[in-house]
Amino acid sequence: MPTENHSSVVDAVGAEIGLRQAAKRVVCLTATGIDILAELELMPVGYLAKGIADRPEFYGAAAQHIASVGF
Repeated sequence: MPTENHSSVVDAVGAEIGLRQAAKRVVCLTATGIDILAELELMPVGYLAKGIADRPEFYGAAAQHIASVGF
């Protein structure tokens, strides 16, 4: 159970995901997630290979440093 120093979220089906400490790295698996991270000026460390993170409008040349995961 999360406490004051922990974070948790509950999704639409009631599943709860809790973190004991703040996330330091993010791997993004959806195009919507890439768009949201870009708007928040956050860069993922990885993205789904069929994604859009490597398009210049999101991260420009810095996208070369984002790992492609999955297929």
